[in-house]
Amino acid sequence: KRLRKQGIRWLREPRWIQLAHDLAIVDFRLTVEWAAAELSFVSLEEWVNESEFRSDGDTVAYSLTGRDGNVRREEKLVYPDGYFVLLDHQRSAQGLLARARFLLEVDNATHPNRRFGKEKVAPGLAYIKSKAYEARFGDSSGRWLVVTTGERRMRNLMRQTRRVAGAGAQVFLFTTFDQLTLGNLLTDQVWQQAGSQEPRALLHGV
Repeated sequence: KRLRKQGIRWLREPRWIQLAHDLAIVDFRLTVEWAAAELSFVSLEEWVNESEFRSDGDTVAYSLTGRDGNVRREEKLVYPDGYFVLLDHQRSAQGLLARARFLLEVDNATHPNRRFGKEKVAPGLAYIKSKAYEARFGDSSGRWLVVTTGERRMRNLMRQTRRVAGAGAQVFLFTTFDQLTLGNLLTDQVWQQAGSQEPRALLHGV
């Protein structure tokens, strides 16, 4: 009772229907922590869980072009699967921008490809550009990391992202679950930027 009064909440049992999804998020966070621990110049400065967004989320407004060509105004509550900040100590010591902010989307291929653009890309891009995002995190920079089940699914999601986001597609970086186990997900070229054919490292250009 005292913990609840202090705002501390917990699940008495897992969300069974979401268990695979939740475990994938945990695995990703552990992989980020291990990757950062291998690097002397980088540390994981902050991690915000999905539950925090669900209990206190931000709603964004954005425009979406339908299949009929008509543009309509939409509003959506955005709750990433996670948000984290990496601090580059070398850049910090040089007085350069040293923090990279990322939002996580774990995709287990449980929804049709076409819904990704409407339900994830459009509101996700609007969120980074929103006043709510800047007010919450104190900065207007950020990129979405999308981790999905396989190469074919990833290519389809990237296509949807380019169609919906246009030039804003560069904000989204994609990889697959198996790629995350091949090396260091921060410095190895295991990410694909929507709109580009060249793999890249996550910390490139931070």
